[in-house]
Amino acid sequence: MQVLEVECYLRQSDVDLIWLPHPRVILGVTNPFFIKALDHWPHILKVGDTVEGSDTPEREEKRRKNWDGRTLDTKPGIYTQYKAYLNKDKSVAKKLLKGDRPSEVQCNILRRHFLELTQSFMIPLERYLSSLMPL
Repeated sequence: MQVLEVECYLRQSDVDLIWLPHPRVILGVTNPFFIKALDHWPHILKVGDTVEGSDTPEREEKRRKNWDGRTLDTKPGIYTQYKAYLNKDKSVAKKLLKGDRPSEVQCNILRRHFLELTQSFMIPLERYLSSLMPL
């Protein structure tokens, strides 16, 4: 991890804005200028205002959204340009949440699911690695 020494404030005319987007950098800003100046950054976390009478920020139903327009009137949430290659497998969660089964049975369902996932990944990898090794 690279440690950067950055001033406690950034000016709009800073030349240092060019080198800031390194991996593993978190930049907290309140100036709306930076939304447009750093629009090449792939991930943005927008924190919302707190609800009256509460100390916690408003929660959004959908956490991850595509950041298709760098506008200031967006709702709080995580906006990313990352597109997932795999779809979520919700069948196991439905099995666990739907039935009134004892925790031991649910634990076995979960173990079986992860065993199948591990085997579906490891078996082809094992075949490939064994073909590389001489007998």
